[in-house]
Amino acid sequence: MYSSSSSIRNVGILAHVDAGKTTVVERMLFYSGCTRHLGSVDKGSTVMDCLPMERQRGITIKSGAIWFLWNGHRINLIDTPGHADFVFEVERVLSVMDGAVVLLDAVAGVEAQTVHVWQRTSVWKLPKLIFINKMDRLGADFTRVLVQLQHQLGARPVPMQVPIFDNKSGRNDSFCGIVDIVRMESLSWSSGDGTMFTREPLAIISDQDFMSQVASARTLLIETLADVDENLIDAFLVSGCDPLQLDSNSLQQAVRRATLSNYLVPVFYGSALKNIGIQPLLDAMVAYLPSIRERQDILRLCVSGDLSIGSVSNSVCINNASSLDLNILSENDSVLKKTVSTTEDISKSCFQKQTQFRDTFHAETNVLPIPILSLVDICRGSTNVFAIVFKVNIEREIKYVYVSVRQGCFRKGQWLRVTRGNRIRVGPLFEGFGGTTVLSSNFSVFSQSTDGVNKINTGPPIDKIEEGNWGIMACDGEVRTGDIFLDDMNVKTDSIINHTTNLKNHGTLDALTSSKLDIGYFLGLGLPAPVLTVSLEPVGISTMYSLSRALIWLLDEDPSLRVDDNDGQVLLSGIGELHIQAACDRLRNHFCIDFQVGNVRLRRWEKVLAGSVVQKIYKTSIQGRELFLDVKVRLEPINSQKKIQDNADNEIIICDSVIASYSYLGSKKVKNACIAGISAGLLSGPIEGFPVTGAKVILESVDAYGTVITASILGSAVRFAVAYLVSVFPKHSISVIEPIMHVIITLPHEKDIGNVVKDLMGLRQGKLVSMEGNPTGQHVLIALVSLRYMLEYTT
Repeated sequence: MYSSSSSIRNVGILAHVDAGKTTVVERMLFYSGCTRHLGSVDKGSTVMDCLPMERQRGITIKSGAIWFLWNGHRINLIDTPGHADFVFEVERVLSVMDGAVVLLDAVAGVEAQTVHVWQRTSVWKLPKLIFINKMDRLGADFTRVLVQLQHQLGARPVPMQVPIFDNKSGRNDSFCGIVDIVRMESLSWSSGDGTMFTREPLAIISDQDFMSQVASARTLLIETLADVDENLIDAFLVSGCDPLQLDSNSLQQAVRRATLSNYLVPVFYGSALKNIGIQPLLDAMVAYLPSIRERQDILRLCVSGDLSIGSVSNSVCINNASSLDLNILSENDSVLKKTVSTTEDISKSCFQKQTQFRDTFHAETNVLPIPILSLVDICRGSTNVFAIVFKVNIEREIKYVYVSVRQGCFRKGQWLRVTRGNRIRVGPLFEGFGGTTVLSSNFSVFSQSTDGVNKINTGPPIDKIEEGNWGIMACDGEVRTGDIFLDDMNVKTDSIINHTTNLKNHGTLDALTSSKLDIGYFLGLGLPAPVLTVSLEPVGISTMYSLSRALIWLLDEDPSLRVDDNDGQVLLSGIGELHIQAACDRLRNHFCIDFQVGNVRLRRWEKVLAGSVVQKIYKTSIQGRELFLDVKVRLEPINSQKKIQDNADNEIIICDSVIASYSYLGSKKVKNACIAGISAGLLSGPIEGFPVTGAKVILESVDAYGTVITASILGSAVRFAVAYLVSVFPKHSISVIEPIMHVIITLPHEKDIGNVVKDLMGLRQGKLVSMEGNPTGQHVLIALVSLRYMLEYTT
């Protein structure tokens, strides 16, 4: 049994869709004793994917959290979706991960969503492991995947294993096991559920060619680490400079230090479907990924700018030593050396590419990439409790909040403050789903819900959630995904508070449409704006209230959705077709709402290309007395190529003179009123009424001629002036823009290429980027096509 936070690992499983994440997780649960059967995606019997739509389509839609024990450690595991439509499901759990396992398909290699999740984990400074799955498939080429990792992701992948094939040839044969080059032992699996496997010392292997590959792989690992780890150099000298005789424990500790400092990424091989390689991956998660305390050390160093090899923590000490020329690689190792060696030139190129991406990302989003500053503040004692809501589920009108405690202790009954400003009393707490609870429904809140993580199975009631752990809180308060709990009323949250309105103070639909879910500012999510919209038409007047209430719950679960009220018509917007379909499915089948769905509409924007200025008189009245406000506002284009993001695509500047003129209202109220007015004024552009983007709005002056006004009047005046400026904006100085899809199509037969290209380039007005074959003999087409021409393309 785990004994402290140092024995807890908070790990996420990340990958492109169909890389095998859920199958890998199901094997982990089975081998750890958490479940009694091997869940199958094809049969719809998985623990992690339990929603009807997930089992029907064989994909993960909602992130699933579960825990189990392995080698005296508690592993809190999060299985994430791989589909691009559910990017928010991935983004929101990055804040509670201390490490990640990135899965890749041994045939497909690095794919589109692989690049995205890799970039996001790099921004969060998450230590990572790589698991190359599906090694049993025809066309699997792990050496090609390693090269892709270097060149496409800017990574430094270092294999921890050498794959074993039936005849040891290494290609197009039956994958049956691996050699652990750290422990210097072979592990082989026969047919079956994978529970039993053979572990043997390498001394019994007589194949000299294969042993040469093992020696080369271990040598390259040592060489990579020796460049930066003096402790390993000392151990290597003690071994007589023989890589095969180097102490395994010394090598493992060196790998751990390098992984925590993000100097390298250990690579492992396996086939989840064939039940091969999962147990060594579990061992690696315990051995190489950090506890929460080690994670906090990494974040603290990020703030100080001292994150480097050698400064991760007192227990992780890798120094920038001079390169040691081991000079022990033979000429016969050139092939392996070419594919897995991390030479200086490649490393420099990779890290330059990675740095360029980070700089670009920071400039584009204009937000902190990770909540380092606040996390470091809490470590310095500014608050006793810091907990993140990473998931919300509504079941039978009860809200179940998944809370990860990053600092302190989360206790039942205590009063805490949410960073949006409201106070919440901690309700009943339950142990997270996992351990032995998956085997039985005895501890379930709803005893009939026994077949999946998202069915709100919980463990037994508990009084508190300790630091580094997660649990479930039942509540009926205003808590939503992405909220942060603090216990110190003196902690300033101006920079992290989102501007979500209090739903109780407005009509239901008014509250929905005025709500701006800006949790991304603190969590550094950088979420894309919704691009597709559908109308929801309730069947019957009585259904309208039920729909409104269900939409509030739905937004609590998934703030990446957006709800608008267009002249009484309810509009639901999402990131993609599947995202909207999943939301409608939950409204209809889970919340039991009867409604009709309108046609899918594409969201577009009107981008500012030139500048303009206006000075306008706003006329209103107070208690029968006329009031005039003279507003001067300037609008200029933003010269950047950043992605469109809600509340981040326009830059708003309020001059100090405006704030000073209405200081009696308080600077915060003045700023909020002006920002709200400017944002509202930019909602409808002059060409087709789409929201205005790419604008730098400068509020230069607001003159009330000495009259005392309220914040609402100030906001209305600003909105009037901005809306007028937009309405008279020259149409040649603004352009309508729309989402463009990066389309990748894989074709099994060459005869189909002509028809597909004709369809993409002709009817859909796309642009062909490339066309090439892959190792399996299939043909891959890459094109750029407007999203409006790709709606329902896959169906």
